[in-house]
Amino acid sequence: MEYSDSLKNIYYKLLILYLITLLFFYPYGICIGEDNNLRLPDLVAIACTILGLSIILLRFKVILNKVLMLTIFLFLLCELFFPLLGIVFAGGGVSGLGNSLRIAFLWLPLLLFVLIHGSPMAPKFNQKVNKIFIITIYANLTYCILQLLVKYGNLPEIFMITDQLAPFAVDEHYRQMVGNRTSGFFVNSTALSLFAIIAAGYFCSRLINIKNLSDILYVCLTGIIIVMSASRAALVSLILYLIIMLCLCKYKLRILIYTSIITALFLVLVGHIITFEALFERHTRIVENETIIEDRSLVGRMYRSWPYVLKEIKKYPWGTFVSPVSKFGLIDSGYLTYYAQGKWVFIFGVAWMLILILITGLQFFKHKNEWVRVNFIFLAIYLVGAMIISNPLRNPLMIFYIIFLFWLLSSQKKRRAKGFLGC
Repeated sequence: MEYSDSLKNIYYKLLILYLITLLFFYPYGICIGEDNNLRLPDLVAIACTILGLSIILLRFKVILNKVLMLTIFLFLLCELFFPLLGIVFAGGGVSGLGNSLRIAFLWLPLLLFVLIHGSPMAPKFNQKVNKIFIITIYANLTYCILQLLVKYGNLPEIFMITDQLAPFAVDEHYRQMVGNRTSGFFVNSTALSLFAIIAAGYFCSRLINIKNLSDILYVCLTGIIIVMSASRAALVSLILYLIIMLCLCKYKLRILIYTSIITALFLVLVGHIITFEALFERHTRIVENETIIEDRSLVGRMYRSWPYVLKEIKKYPWGTFVSPVSKFGLIDSGYLTYYAQGKWVFIFGVAWMLILILITGLQFFKHKNEWVRVNFIFLAIYLVGAMIISNPLRNPLMIFYIIFLFWLLSSQKKRRAKGFLGC
């Protein structure tokens, strides 16, 4: 028993390390052959998975989180087994097995931990997540401002820390600055905005029940990061988050005053670095065109890449089974990626998960002391929209966060009878 407890403590620390590597070192690793790579978070994920399976074998017992498993089961089944089917029916070879294993290592590190510990460890883990998110917000906000200062010649390039790490980047999407879009310590601006919208949802939902007004600051700072990433999907989601939060919060005036002051200070600061026209260029060009259909990035998807995929997918009656990116190149749509890989079977798995995430969130109106349920509403809003033009459901940070929310919810449900209002 002591041996098992020692392993669980090591596992806990490895998970914290895994989260940190996802937030700060995800793009970096080593190349294996021409098409494969091993990132730093992958190494930690493999260690977590091996350790988790070892603990389960030692104990020969797991604690099922029924709501979590019901929500993700169909989707995860598709993710794991379609690549394996590709080995037999689509000539996927070893790459099919590799794709399945990669998906497994995205889901298993935290999932196994939840199956081992159940809900009691969730509050302690949540405290760590809270601190790590705060540190990550400050670090990325500072670095995003430095990136803009360097770009506009106000600071020397020596301040670009990630430029020194670029030789170790193995992600093909590694882009530190595209125009005025900052990326912080992430692989690109899209990944930065994904973290920011996750953190915004986390702190917005905490404001509903946990009366810690410092969370208002973190919501504002994540909003600033989203603006500097120039992600329109994240910005629209954030606006919806704020509207919902204001509708549910009891101290609306105080929140409005604080957010107005913080936003004004930010605008003054940024006004000395970059013009507002340049900062909001990706957003204003839609207004100037008076239609989103004329937007350049969306036009490229709607009239080139998406029609090409839809045309080519007709050759595969049951889908490609293996990753469709290997067949058609970058697709830039989560829904279309899953449709191409497994047709309507895979789409059903995606829809099932998104619907159950939303239903879990809407139950907040029945259990109003479970603030984490509001986060599920936020999560559903972002995923439904973002999946049109990207695929956040294959981002390891998003996967980690989905499992974490269900784990935290199970803890809040057990504490509800004791009048506990937060974790």
